[in-house]
Amino acid sequence: MTGPAPQAEEELIKAQKVFEEMNVDLQEELPSLWNSRVGFYVNTFQSIAGLEENFHKEMSKLNQNLNDVLVSLEKQHGSNTFTVKAQPSDNAPAKENKSPSPPPDGSPAATPEIRVNHEPEPASAAPPGAALPKSPSQPTEASEVAGGTQPAAGAQEPGETAASDAASSSLPAVVVETFPAAVNGTVEGGSGAGRLDLPPGFMFKVQAQHDYTATDTDELQLKAGDVVLVIPFQNPEEQDEGWLMGVKESDWNQHKELEKCRGVFPENFTERVQ
Repeated sequence: MTGPAPQAEEELIKAQKVFEEMNVDLQEELPSLWNSRVGFYVNTFQSIAGLEENFHKEMSKLNQNLNDVLVSLEKQHGSNTFTVKAQPSDNAPAKENKSPSPPPDGSPAATPEIRVNHEPEPASAAPPGAALPKSPSQPTEASEVAGGTQPAAGAQEPGETAASDAASSSLPAVVVETFPAAVNGTVEGGSGAGRLDLPPGFMFKVQAQHDYTATDTDELQLKAGDVVLVIPFQNPEEQDEGWLMGVKESDWNQHKELEKCRGVFPENFTERVQ
């Protein structure tokens, strides 16, 4: 029982000594720290005042410059020195570039259609005698056609003998070309009535020579022998070299829906037939 008490007394004595030492140190340092606050406050307020003074000087300079700029702008506005602006001249070329753009979109579709559709017609209309032996069972129609063409030839040419000589000289050629003429006649006869069934902007027909597997949703799946009706691109800038836009003839005859059936295909896989 006597052991822990002396040990506790020794620890108490040590704690009292530490407390007394810290108390003495605080009594010495606290007054000096309390007195030094005045100098700290003075230095802090002096630095704040100096920074504020510099700020107001810079602001006064900026305000003066801004005032000078406003005065000069007022003078220029009063003298109308900057009435002409560059915006109208910049916008004018833009309008000129935009206005011609729609016609090229429609003109390429129109011009190929006219040229292609009218190219075969002179071939069928040039030899009128080629249509005469079209059907051997109709000699009366051939005679009526011949009889109807003679007055026209007589009206255009003064000599009927020259016309008859020309007709007789061209007769062998007509006989030789009877079957091609009949084929062309049927094609032309059907095309004249069947153009209403062709897709808008139809240019010509091509036939697939090789199978082609589509690699994208906008491409056509072709097999050898498929006939494709070629149409122009809606946007000519989207056309890549070596590619054509068209719709398979079988799909067009079945659905008549251009938006769903059309697609692009490589030109080198096909051969033009019309």
